Amino acid sequence: MKDRRDDPFQALVSVSCKRAVFETLASLARDLGFEFCAYALCLPTPCSRPTTHSISNYPESWQARYREQGYFNLDPVVQHCLRSVTALTWSEDLFQHTPQLRTEARAHGLAHGWTQSSRSLDGATGMLSLARSTVALTPAELEQKHFRMTWLAHAAHSEMSQRLTRKPTPPVANRLTPREIEVLRWTADGKTASEICSLLNISRSTVAFHIGNAMEKLEVSNKTAASVRAAVLGLFY
Repeated sequence: MKDRRDDPFQALVSVSCKRAVFETLASLARDLGFEFCAYALCLPTPCSRPTTHSISNYPESWQARYREQGYFNLDPVVQHCLRSVTALTWSEDLFQHTPQLRTEARAHGLAHGWTQSSRSLDGATGMLSLARSTVALTPAELEQKHFRMTWLAHAAHSEMSQRLTRKPTPPVANRLTPREIEVLRWTADGKTASEICSLLNISRSTVAFHIGNAMEKLEVSNKTAASVRAAVLGLFY
């Protein structure tokens, strides 16, 4: 029988529930020399308070402490991942402004780690962290395992993101018409309905019609939210 490690992609896609997918990820992480694994998904909306989902095999006591202290909003690893898709090795310099977080993480066995983020077309950011309690990551190990670790991060995002959300993001890019997108683009630029009428040579009722359709398709309650949602989904490019 073919060993699971010979075909890690098949190992991931052959299971359906999020817990089974995560257990497979954790097993693959152990194959790479990491005892801990965590995946977090940060959705871009609502803008005022983006939704976050996470799953990990970190010690329960650390997960509780992390939530209680609101460390997610302070964690420099998270802040890096929201700005960049460059892989990050945990270091003392990285946590220089959050020494308590670093000290407490170490106390729970999360002493050495690596994190890689991934982005979706819908603006969601996935973050896979691999960690262990002993043996620092060396440049030689990172070079040797770079491809497999990066592959695992992107595979984790591909498989976990669709299972952690209640429902998949609708393929709105294929549902909005070019005119609806155009009206939303001008709305995002701050143009009024009257100005959009002049720019596109259409009536106010037509502008309202396109905005109404776009709001319904994007599942939002007003034109501002619709234009923000469209921008996040990359529909203006």
